[in-house]
Amino acid sequence: MAALVDWFIKNRENLDPGLVSGDPGNADIAWLESSADQINFEKFGLRPTVEQAPTVPLTTQGASSTDKTRGRKRGRQALADKFPGIVNSARSFITDNGFEAHRRRRSHGTCGVSLSQVRDHLMTVVPQLKESNTKLDKKTISHWFQPPNRRFKASQKYAGLIDAKVPPKSNSRSSPDDNDHYFSARVRYCLEMAAKFDKSATVFSLDNKNKVKVGSKTLAVDRHLQICRIFPTNDVPNYYDHDFPTPGYLITPAGYLRLEPPHPPQLTVDKIGRKHFELPKTIGMTVINRGPSEPCTIEAHANDLMGFSTELKDDGKTIVVLIVDGGPDYNVNHETKEVYYSRIFKQLNLDGMIITSYCPGFSRRNPIEHVWSPLTRLLTSVYLDDTLPGENKPPCHQTELSAGERKQKEYKVFDKAMDNLAGYWENATFAGHPVKVQNIPSGTPNAPFNDYDEARAIINGSYSGLVNSPGIKAEVDFAHMHMDRRIGMLLFSKCHSELCVHCNENPIRDISAWGCIRTFPSPVPSPHTEGHFRTFHEALQTERCAPDEYLPRYIEGGLGRCDKCPLPYVYTSKTNKINHLRKVHPLRV
Repeated sequence: MAALVDWFIKNRENLDPGLVSGDPGNADIAWLESSADQINFEKFGLRPTVEQAPTVPLTTQGASSTDKTRGRKRGRQALADKFPGIVNSARSFITDNGFEAHRRRRSHGTCGVSLSQVRDHLMTVVPQLKESNTKLDKKTISHWFQPPNRRFKASQKYAGLIDAKVPPKSNSRSSPDDNDHYFSARVRYCLEMAAKFDKSATVFSLDNKNKVKVGSKTLAVDRHLQICRIFPTNDVPNYYDHDFPTPGYLITPAGYLRLEPPHPPQLTVDKIGRKHFELPKTIGMTVINRGPSEPCTIEAHANDLMGFSTELKDDGKTIVVLIVDGGPDYNVNHETKEVYYSRIFKQLNLDGMIITSYCPGFSRRNPIEHVWSPLTRLLTSVYLDDTLPGENKPPCHQTELSAGERKQKEYKVFDKAMDNLAGYWENATFAGHPVKVQNIPSGTPNAPFNDYDEARAIINGSYSGLVNSPGIKAEVDFAHMHMDRRIGMLLFSKCHSELCVHCNENPIRDISAWGCIRTFPSPVPSPHTEGHFRTFHEALQTERCAPDEYLPRYIEGGLGRCDKCPLPYVYTSKTNKINHLRKVHPLRV
């Protein structure tokens, strides 16, 4: 240190004036002592001609490698070095109380631990702490863990001795399912098919948002959402201490995300060198709100999709891919839904239409799921009134009203709430495109389809009831004539039958795209890459296997396929097999 002080005195005139003043004193020397091994002489204004100062090694007795990695230069010995087993004890305690450990234990105990619990545990299992009267601070313990955020400068204080930290909340967990890989590969086939036939094909991702609550004393969305907006300090959100929902006052937003393939089709390569078509990207988002008086069924979705008919016609689209949720209003393997999907196919005059979904329990992969989060955040702290101007009770609590009067008042409440909801979403965007919001006025009859209850009763009823309803029977026959039915998937395509009036009057426009749907490949394990299915690009160049041949659910079920339908028909359950043979092929019973 003496050599460094001599150098400092000799070269003071070469330093910036702001760094030193007057004669070297105790403050300067103290600075040199604390920073000798970290001095960057150029940073402190030394001229190039000045000789390098002598290097003074740091000599702190008892300093360990752990101290140096944490930037410790002098002072007390680290507890992790003073008590060698303390870190391992803390690590074991945290591991024994992890999330999966708690689920395996399924008994009383701790799910995760606090710093206080770690400290108390260490004071118990490491008796030397008490014997030496060592103070074990919670901040010291916290610095053994991983930093909460490595982007912050404060993360340098964390030694990372224990691979643990307070994690962000995550809700992406799904139950393991052997069918997941197959379903996901098949959805990708559909997207790549649309990309291959970019001029003719388009994609829609469909799903409903969680219902939005209407109530003067209940928030429209979850009260636990973080507030991310700026408010004046004297007018900040202050919620009721409990939610007091108005029974049945709910709005259902139905979403329709449109994706368009790149023009012209683009090939890309995955991480193991296989070719893929570049997937379609978002070009628009539409949300259609309905009040509780309009059930959000497959009929409502079919009517909504009919609203895109002009847009599809103007764009020259003859192939539509629908990626839907597996819920009850979209279930692709339900007989009533199959008829409604065939109605969409027929009314839009498509050459082909594919309806597919991800594996049950994995619907979060549906592209539209990414839209709902930003729309939900826009409703943070929002109340949608359930009363009309000048009234202090919602119509459902006004006992003096007749049923008709209450219904009319509720229609006004719901329409006002939907107008307000559309206002909150007015300037919303997704993927750089505006979100279009439409409201269906309460009490408006469904159109063009308006027979859901009747059709469902007939289709799910007896064969004699189906025969006695010639209109529905004709639609069921039309669906089976043009439908390739697989587990979790439907493919509609025009036919060449002379008996089909629709297909004779509306000939196929894109024969190549139509042919691809007619012979749409099912995923087959790749012979070259273990653990993968063939890519769509590879599947087009190889012989097709039977539909769902490698789907675990199909293999386990052992129900087989119908050998009488003109297109493949895979049974999904014993009940489905019985009903299909009884209603579609009654002569076999």
